[in-house]
Amino acid sequence: MINCCCYCRLGRTLYKMAGATWSERTAAKVIGYTIPSATFVESIHYFRHALSLNRNVTHTLWLSRAYLKSEKNKNKSQERSLKLLQRAVKMKCITVEDQNAQKEAKVELRRQQTR
Repeated sequence: MINCCCYCRLGRTLYKMAGATWSERTAAKVIGYTIPSATFVESIHYFRHALSLNRNVTHTLWLSRAYLKSEKNKNKSQERSLKLLQRAVKMKCITVEDQNAQKEAKVELRRQQTR
């Protein structure tokens, strides 16, 4: 059975592929590799699944980031991202990774609130 960390890793991988820049894709082609196509919506699916298995700060932060980058229904996605960041800031941290994610969530929340 796949655990929540595997779903989060799949989400992160799709997130990185979806956000690959033109120069990254070109550099990959030069060395004979092609970055597979992916969307932020696909990464949202995996982050949501990871969060359903284990509600922690890290999964909440990554889901928030994916919603923020998603082009699908931009206004609603930004609202969801903001709510998730607010939730991440209030969550109890269990691991060091959660503590670091919560610090990042606080920074991102301030950035979004000043927009």
